[in-house]
Amino acid sequence: MEKQKYIELQYLALREEILQCRTRLFAIITGGSAIVPAIQMIADYYHAGVINLVLPIIVVVLIFLFISENNALMRAGLYIRKHIEPCVQEYIGWETWLETNKDISPRRVDRYLNYSFYLVSTLYYAGGVYLACNFAYSRLLPTFFVLLAVFYVLVGLVVLFIVIKRVLINTSF
Repeated sequence: MEKQKYIELQYLALREEILQCRTRLFAIITGGSAIVPAIQMIADYYHAGVINLVLPIIVVVLIFLFISENNALMRAGLYIRKHIEPCVQEYIGWETWLETNKDISPRRVDRYLNYSFYLVSTLYYAGGVYLACNFAYSRLLPTFFVLLAVFYVLVGLVVLFIVIKRVLINTSF
């Protein structure tokens, strides 16, 4: 296979992967926005407060799914910028343009999307922890309530650390 054809096939495959990542990201965002309140409503309707104990964990899973998809998206863009676009030097590639065009800050939308996702996730996590701890305090042993609260704080801190270290909003790692 000749080099130009190989580069073209890689570019097309990575653009398709980016499209699929974007689709999954929006599914995670919209699904996550709906599933957490839906689970809470089901718990209230059926008087199954024990379901509240898993709400914070569901939020954590959604956060990790988002990080995974977002990082896959950025890796594909980085590969295009570093390995494919330099092979076509007579044109400025999309990824290069996104990283070098500081006048209009084209990555602003990505940044706002990430920040808003993490803000909403933080609110959902805090609300889930409140509901879980409230259930544990009113229905379970005090020791379990304390252990649960400590567990959720530790999980929250670990997730915060991972988010701070792994949030990518551009292809300039």
